[in-house]
Amino acid sequence: MIFDQAKTYGTVYLQIKITSNLGLSQRLYSNWDAVAHTGQNSSTETASVAVNSVAQIDFMGLTKSPEMRLVMVYQGATAICLGYLRPEFKPSWWNENVYPYCMIPNTLGLFATWYIPSLTPFTGSLTTSGRIQASFTQAQMVSPNPISARRDVIPGVLFFPWSNEGVAGRSSTDLAIVASGNLLRQDVIQVTPGQEEYVLLGGGTGQPAVRLI
Repeated sequence: MIFDQAKTYGTVYLQIKITSNLGLSQRLYSNWDAVAHTGQNSSTETASVAVNSVAQIDFMGLTKSPEMRLVMVYQGATAICLGYLRPEFKPSWWNENVYPYCMIPNTLGLFATWYIPSLTPFTGSLTTSGRIQASFTQAQMVSPNPISARRDVIPGVLFFPWSNEGVAGRSSTDLAIVASGNLLRQDVIQVTPGQEEYVLLGGGTGQPAVRLI
C-alpha cells in the first residue's frame, strides 16, 4: 500500500497467506524483495484461522474510509478480519522516514489487538513493541439510551502500544465504539437514519463499528 511516496517507509506491504486447509493469516512488511519474494521488518504473523470449504462463507468489504481496507470473512461463529488500518491521526512525532505507519488486526476478529512492522518506535521485544491495543471497550457502553432508545456511538478510537509508551494514533469518526450489548455482528446502528449509520463487526460489547454512510 502506498501512503506517501516521499517517505522512506511511506509504502507498506501486506501479505495474506492461505494454506492448503484454507487457513487464513496475514502479516505486514516495511519492504519487499520482488525477486526473492520475501519481506523485511515483518510484523507478528496473525494466528491462522481455517474456514470450511463445504460450508457457506460470507464476505463484507469495508473500503469506504480512506484509512482502512478491511474484509470480514464470516462462517458460522467464526469471524476473520483481513486487511489493514492506518489511523487518520498519526502522532506528530512519528517519522515515516524512520518507521512505517500501518497496522493489521488479529485475524480471529479480536479487534483489541493490532500488529505493526517490527521497525517500530516502541521498546521491548516484538511481543510488546510491535503490538497495539485498541480501546473499543467502555464498561458503560452496553444498553440503549433511556431517552432516545437508540444506541449511543462514540466516534473515533484511540490506539496504544503494549509497551505503555503513550499513544499510537487515533482513528477518524469512520471507526467507533457503540453501546452494543445484545447486538449481533453486522447489525446496523442508525445514529441518524439515512445519514449516519454504522455496522457492527462482531457481536456483543467491545466490538468496533465502521461507518457505512
